[in-house]
Amino acid sequence: MFWKSLLLIGAVGALTAIGTNQSYAQKTQTCGERELVKAGTIRATGKTVGILIGARWGSGTVTLNNGESFRFTFEGGKLLDIGISETDIFGVVYNLDKKEDFFGTYLGIGGGLTLVTKSLGGVSFTNGKCVVVNAKAVGGEGVRLTNPLGPGGIIVSPAN
Repeated sequence: MFWKSLLLIGAVGALTAIGTNQSYAQKTQTCGERELVKAGTIRATGKTVGILIGARWGSGTVTLNNGESFRFTFEGGKLLDIGISETDIFGVVYNLDKKEDFFGTYLGIGGGLTLVTKSLGGVSFTNGKCVVVNAKAVGGEGVRLTNPLGPGGIIVSPAN
């Protein structure tokens, strides 16, 4: 898992450092022009361990506006992440036209602070299908500090 996180962080860093290619820029622009349409909510629990580069993993549930729900797992990484924590996350999913569109690689930014039993912070991630997840920490345990401008990413998969 650490190596996957390191590779994902490397990819995010490369995109940040050297800019994006034209097709990615066009896709991002198309997503940016799309109106956010709420599709449902997300609840997850994630664990993070970091010493400058943080590895994160966890699982959760998406509940769509029509009441349907499905489970997922995630793993990824973030630059400028120090400490160890377990965080409860709640948020909103936008632009999810098909359940299958939820799965894949998300890039974004977010930051926070976890001190023993209280978490503060949030994240905003977008995948290649213009699905947007805006989430915030609603509880947690551990001691962790992460830079709000540090790039990061996660890979979301269906739960078995």
